[in-house]
Amino acid sequence: MKNLTIVIILAALTLASCKKNDQPSLTPEEPIGNVLYIGGYIDDPNLFERPVYWKDGKLVLLPLPENSKSGTVTGLQYANNTLYACGTYIDKTDGQRKGAIWKNGVFSKVAVPAGTNEVSIKDMVLSGGNIYLVGAAYPNAPICYWKNNTVIAVNKEAGTNFGSEASAISVDGNDVYLAGFVTSSDGNKTFPCYWKNGKRIDLPLSNNQSAGSVNDIIVRKGVVYASGEEEFSNQHNALYWVNGQLKISEPDNTVSSVAYGMYVNNNTIMQAGYINSNNAIKPVWWNNGVRNELPLVQVNTPAFTESIMQSKEDVYVTGYGEKIVGTKTIDMPCYWKNGVLHELPMPGNAGYGVASKMVMGF
Repeated sequence: MKNLTIVIILAALTLASCKKNDQPSLTPEEPIGNVLYIGGYIDDPNLFERPVYWKDGKLVLLPLPENSKSGTVTGLQYANNTLYACGTYIDKTDGQRKGAIWKNGVFSKVAVPAGTNEVSIKDMVLSGGNIYLVGAAYPNAPICYWKNNTVIAVNKEAGTNFGSEASAISVDGNDVYLAGFVTSSDGNKTFPCYWKNGKRIDLPLSNNQSAGSVNDIIVRKGVVYASGEEEFSNQHNALYWVNGQLKISEPDNTVSSVAYGMYVNNNTIMQAGYINSNNAIKPVWWNNGVRNELPLVQVNTPAFTESIMQSKEDVYVTGYGEKIVGTKTIDMPCYWKNGVLHELPMPGNAGYGVASKMVMGF
């Protein structure tokens, strides 16, 4: 009887493990694998910009169609031994932006909706066996997302033709959330917001004179976490929201601060960003509003962060920073692991690079 019980338990565990591995759905609380993938782009004299990723620090160039002149990686996910990357490239023939997705390095185009001629892809997420992309299709769908390469346009509303955009996406069950900003009717001011299944929800700022935006969003079990910023009188303030309630990320109001990517694990909210103190730009990350400064790529030069993630006990932050090499100044792509700086390689003729989104895999 004891042996039978053990067999049943092992079978149940095996089945649960198979189901977990078969489901191409990543959750920020539990990054899978122990290989670090970082997506981004580098300067390429032949292409202007080349989409790339780094696998545990080793550079991998991503292909583009023959008639392309530039490309970037803006999103990265991993599931079922497959690395997914998304981004935008420029077509030489018409000079228009197009959407791209790579599966284990194999390129494919993102569908261009009828009535549009340009596509810009900002981010991606995997959920429930589906691939979701967020971005824009111009001129008729300034805010939209794709589900398995089928475009779904968010309804036009006042302000969406004046530079409004959605730059982040999260899926919670059957609900799709897009985050970004909507622009005032005169085009002079932006307001932070997110869209839940196409319905816009505005987010508060610290005063009614501020402008702002949401730069990242994570939704877990109905709780909406958003990371962003506000700007008033040339002063930027890093912010976050939990179910619409405004929180101030940076407590020191004598510095200017901006928050980009975020990571949520239980009651811990992490954000990646930077501060500007006396014209010195420093890379930082916040843990529930407590600032952690990161080392510069080179002393007395600016550096910026892009995204943040925790895997087990390790905290990873991606970004880039200025570095003087010989007689020229380059932007060096990099990441920080537990506060330790790691530069990422580029070809010798590259003048800059950006390490953007990241994910753990195998």
